[in-house]
Amino acid sequence: MEPQEPRADVQGWLDKVRTDLASARKLAEDDSLLDNAAYFCQQAAEKAIKAYLLLHGAEQYDLFHPCEALEKVDEDAPKKLKGKRQSGHDIGCLIQLAKIKAKEDALDSRLRDRSTLSTLESDTRYWCPGYHPVTREEYDRHYENAHGFCEYILSILPECYRIVI
Repeated sequence: MEPQEPRADVQGWLDKVRTDLASARKLAEDDSLLDNAAYFCQQAAEKAIKAYLLLHGAEQYDLFHPCEALEKVDEDAPKKLKGKRQSGHDIGCLIQLAKIKAKEDALDSRLRDRSTLSTLESDTRYWCPGYHPVTREEYDRHYENAHGFCEYILSILPECYRIVI
C-alpha cells in the first residue's frame, strides 16, 4: 500500500491545532492571560476533531453545524441534544458525529471527558454573572485535557498527518 498524500484541508486544520496549543502555552506565561490561554486549549481540541471528521467524510458545513449534522444521521440526536446550546464549538457533538462518520464506537469512550472543553469557548471569552477568571490549576488541567485529546486524535490519523504538538 502506497503512503497517503496529505489533504490540504485536513493539514490546514492540523496546522491550527499546533499553533493554538503553542498560543495557549505562550499566553499561560502571564497569569493575567489564563482565560485566553484556556480558550486556545478549547480551540485546539475543536480543530483536531474537525480534521478527523474531514477525513471521515464530513462536509465543511458539518464542521460548523455539528449538532445539525448529527440530527441527520442519528435518530436519537434530538433527545440527546435537548436543552443543549447547539454550536459549531460543541466538542461533544463533534465527538458524536465523528463516532458515527468513522463507524468507531470506541472513539466516544476514549474521549468522553474531553467534551468539557466545550464550555471554554464561551466561559473564557465573555463576562457574565458568576464569571471567575481561570486559575493556574484550572488552566493546567484544561491544557493537559486538550493536549491529550489532540495527541489521541493525531495517533489515529494516517501517518502523513502526524505532527508534533
